[in-house]
Amino acid sequence: MHDDRAPTGVATRIRILLVDDHQLVLWALRKVSDDDESGITIVGEAADVADALGVARLTRPDIVLLALDMGGAALALIPKLLQHSALHVVGMVGVSDVRVSDQAVVNGARGLLRRQDAVDVIVKAIKRVHAGELWLDRTATGRIFSTLSRKDAPDPELLKIASLTGRERKIISTFGSMANVRHRKLADLLNMSEHTLRNHLSHIYAKLGVSGQLDLYAYAQRHGLVETVPLQITMR
Repeated sequence: MHDDRAPTGVATRIRILLVDDHQLVLWALRKVSDDDESGITIVGEAADVADALGVARLTRPDIVLLALDMGGAALALIPKLLQHSALHVVGMVGVSDVRVSDQAVVNGARGLLRRQDAVDVIVKAIKRVHAGELWLDRTATGRIFSTLSRKDAPDPELLKIASLTGRERKIISTFGSMANVRHRKLADLLNMSEHTLRNHLSHIYAKLGVSGQLDLYAYAQRHGLVETVPLQITMR
């Protein structure tokens, strides 16, 4: 694994954590990351979901490429990853299973890929998601909204939660772990200015449809958005 630190004036490479046990995919992405022109670098690998959270905490990736066919634990891992850092998750499936794919997006994944996708497509998706875009086809997007609109669909609040960025989730988690915290104290805990925090909170209020601090605290508690184990993470 090579050093991904860029010289002054050179764009920083996108840091990737691979959570997959498929050796062919791993081999192909390792080869691509060795190319200085690719713009990506692999900073960690986990062969199973159980190790992924710990590796993510150590490596602080920008993108987690997560195999969704590693059991139900892979879906449960997505919101946990998003609470820990300002990262994005891209799911990868072998055999198409729309239920798994759709639930991954509801849980917070920003992109979906297939194992048979060419490596250049995978790299393109990583770059698009890193830039803040979604990597979903129109059929998947329409199906997810349709599913959530049905009476037997999961809680529609999940769609609001899925729209949160990793940093917004971290703010909510920290905020929801303490009552009546002042903005200045919260900003210090998150290593950001009070002005930046207020901007983030405005976006969070709008996304979740809450009216202020008390509503946000209650919302975080009600929807399990509070991290119970304190994490020593520096927000970038």
